[in-house]
Amino acid sequence: MPTAASYAPSFHRHNLIDRKHTKLIVDFLQVTIAQINQNFYLQLQDTDTNQTWSIPITYQELDISTVSSNIPEPPQLLLDWLGACTGEEQQAILKLREKVLGFDGRIKEEIEGRNTIRYGRGKAKPVAELCYQRKINEPVIFLWLATPSSLLFTQRRQVIGRMRLWMDGSVVTYAGHVPEGFGRMRLESEWDAIPREKRPRNLYWSLSYKSFSPVVINTYKELIPNPDSLESLADLSLGKWLARI
Repeated sequence: MPTAASYAPSFHRHNLIDRKHTKLIVDFLQVTIAQINQNFYLQLQDTDTNQTWSIPITYQELDISTVSSNIPEPPQLLLDWLGACTGEEQQAILKLREKVLGFDGRIKEEIEGRNTIRYGRGKAKPVAELCYQRKINEPVIFLWLATPSSLLFTQRRQVIGRMRLWMDGSVVTYAGHVPEGFGRMRLESEWDAIPREKRPRNLYWSLSYKSFSPVVINTYKELIPNPDSLESLADLSLGKWLARI
């Protein structure tokens, strides 16, 4: 006989009546969230046998006590995103937000849909962007910085573009020019995890937005002494933003 499972925080007696008259074998699993020490678990309990299963939840309790009172409290959307980040990543993003909003009163925090929070003076004068990527269940950081291709030729004027940052905790490791969306760039380790037949035939690499891989963050060492510091990159981005206003 076919079987099925029903998940809910609790069950009503009508559910028992429905189960009695169905041709399916239905298991009722009661769902709860439990916190054990610093970890969170999704717990499923069979209401008939009391058998329990626990599934770890990737969630880091958020501490916003360090957020400056001089700027608005973080929007709930951002807090939701940060729940899946490590403590280091949470604080790095909150400090970035505080630095950007505290830099100039003309910089505003604008929520666009359910996946984008933009910082700047309207769409025409952005300085930073946080975009939630469902694939990794975390927000991705973008800053408006000089593009790597414009840094290669010192005689040319620096071109400011939307740069995606790759993080390792609170440290910036790579950057890539991604004009919109999340782009096609991936780290070498990410490409290696994809079956060969599903990768592009030619993993083209360059300093431009056409590249399939980002550049190491040391590309910016000529502009700032600590290019792997998100704070230093934010200062650089804010300076470029101010020059464009």
